[in-house]
Amino acid sequence: MFTSREEEVISMLKLGKANKIIAYELALRESTVKVHIRNIMKKLKVHNRTEVIFKLNELFS
Repeated sequence: MFTSREEEVISMLKLGKANKIIAYELALRESTVKVHIRNIMKKLKVHNRTEVIFKLNELFS
């Protein structure tokens, strides 16, 4: 369902990390992180990063 990079971003989101920190730790630009998050939100049909976490917990718990 998710690309490997999106899965890495998701794992960082679950830890509550900011886009800037995710970008630094994954050696990406912050704008690239935002694109990954937007794609994740589209796939999950949610509207913000908080809903991403709730939806993932719902799907994989």
